[in-house]
Amino acid sequence: MTRLGADGRETFPPLVRVQIEQLACCDPAGIGLSITHWSTRSLAQSAAARKIVPKIAHSTVSLILKSADLQPHRYRYWKTPRLDAHFVQRAVPILWCYEHVDHLEARGEWVVCFDEKPNVQALERRVAKQSMRAGRIERQEFGYIRHGTVNFATAFRVNDGQMRGWCLDKNDSEHLCPVLEELWLSGIWRGKGRWI
Repeated sequence: MTRLGADGRETFPPLVRVQIEQLACCDPAGIGLSITHWSTRSLAQSAAARKIVPKIAHSTVSLILKSADLQPHRYRYWKTPRLDAHFVQRAVPILWCYEHVDHLEARGEWVVCFDEKPNVQALERRVAKQSMRAGRIERQEFGYIRHGTVNFATAFRVNDGQMRGWCLDKNDSEHLCPVLEELWLSGIWRGKGRWI
């Protein structure tokens, strides 16, 4: 389950790190604990009790959450992820690709993530100023002008971190297929050429 890193310290595979991140996003009361918020120590104890890992130091949990940009003491529990076998079954092949990205690149295989975000609001920020007057400081107020919505598709090349985005007129296969064809035929997804 664990392995030694280049510095001789134990490292945890991506699936374990994701399970710890998901545990941090759960409401502690929702999984039967009588605490209101997580600490790194309670997360480490709970991860071991739930058999995510045999044991883990609270400082390691802190590093995992720091790299995921999670702060469980400030997290608002608006949803509770499910830590079940179905999640593990679906996550393992995806996380394997991320974990072996260098090995796959050496074999000439590239890992590309593709996602679409429908109905993103196109906003223009406007600044309104009230000048200084006797007895008053200058004030700035911000307002937004709505310019409708846009459907946005993005591709992310994991090997080198390059991204490419497309605005779609509609969120349907008729408008998405040409983007996928461009991505496939350009060879950029295989690392041939650069995205701008």
